[in-house]
Amino acid sequence: MIIDSHVHIGTIEDFDLTASMLLKAMDRYGIDFALVSNVEGSEFMPPHGPVDDPVSEREVNEKVLNLVRRHPDRLRGLYWIKPHTEGYTPDVLLFLEENRDVFAGMKFHPDMSQLKITDKKYVPYLECAKTLGMPVAVHTAHDIYAHPSFVREVAGEWPLLNFVLVHMGLASDNIESIGYMEELQNVYGDTTWVTFESIEKAVKWVGSHKILFGTDAPIDGVDTYDWYQDKIRGIREQLADEDTENILFRNAQKLFLER
Repeated sequence: MIIDSHVHIGTIEDFDLTASMLLKAMDRYGIDFALVSNVEGSEFMPPHGPVDDPVSEREVNEKVLNLVRRHPDRLRGLYWIKPHTEGYTPDVLLFLEENRDVFAGMKFHPDMSQLKITDKKYVPYLECAKTLGMPVAVHTAHDIYAHPSFVREVAGEWPLLNFVLVHMGLASDNIESIGYMEELQNVYGDTTWVTFESIEKAVKWVGSHKILFGTDAPIDGVDTYDWYQDKIRGIREQLADEDTENILFRNAQKLFLER
């Protein structure tokens, strides 16, 4: 079984990620289940500036809601927030309470919000996630908005919330993120654009129970999963059975789907 903890839909500027493309990719590459968020929640498109014709946070997530309702055997949603241009309202909690069977967590993208997760505008979203017992998946990269150290700071202040370091620090050796995963019980990482060498290193350093399979599919089209085939083979052939199960599906089940 494979659960992809990090997939997308949405049409915005250079992105055209349709639901049919996502489901076709999952079928073609044997992905059983996925956690989906909508890139139309992006507030900025670095380096070009604010998004043209933005979609409201509510509409962004209603699109995910409708998709998951049509495919509950394949998908659950992650609620994409817009803290910079819109911000939290009490309706967010009401919407998520009403649709708790659809949304399994929250999605923060500090780079596409041009706002560090340490900013106070995230606090009511974090309170909401805590109230609902939802994990928070956070895009991380070595830039001024999404550096993994910012998540480490917030995670230390919110020990009852679980955080996933998406990318484990994009375009890096991942060492810093792996260190935070070891340091804090509530910090996890995903495999999106991460090499097998770093996955193996994380297993040895912090244990397989801290790593979730994720891909960004279908960011590069239906065959986005092609880049991950060597990683999947490495996980299955070079790691212990328990480690393989943890990474490919069990951790995502425990963190997002069991409550």
